[in-house]
Amino acid sequence: MDRNSSLANFLAMVAWVKLCDCVVVEAADLRSYFSVDRLEDSRVERLLEAAEPLFPYAEKLYEVPEQRSNLSLYLSRVPLPSRIFDLGTMATSDRVALLNLVVPTKSISLPFRATIAELMEGVGKGQIFQAPA
Repeated sequence: MDRNSSLANFLAMVAWVKLCDCVVVEAADLRSYFSVDRLEDSRVERLLEAAEPLFPYAEKLYEVPEQRSNLSLYLSRVPLPSRIFDLGTMATSDRVALLNLVVPTKSISLPFRATIAELMEGVGKGQIFQAPA
């Protein structure tokens, strides 16, 4: 399983365990997971492609859209209300709080890639999935 599919499956398991339909991942976590200094659009697009069967609805928000800086990636199993994303600049935590009023949403901090691989390998062996805090 490639890194994108592994991450998408991990996020789906976290969403299931945390009883939410939408998960939010920040650029810093994605950069760490992929071991890169800069998150290229093509990498994000490959992740979205891998996640699409599990999270058919996605939004990419950039703090500074022209510079593609500070990405917040919203992946959802249900349609996301566009009005939440049309509110202009705000902290991700504030947007998650608003979104959570209509779609159960959690902001996810990713553990190390090796930890994700171990957790997913354990699920493949029938172990109970324990979502990181």
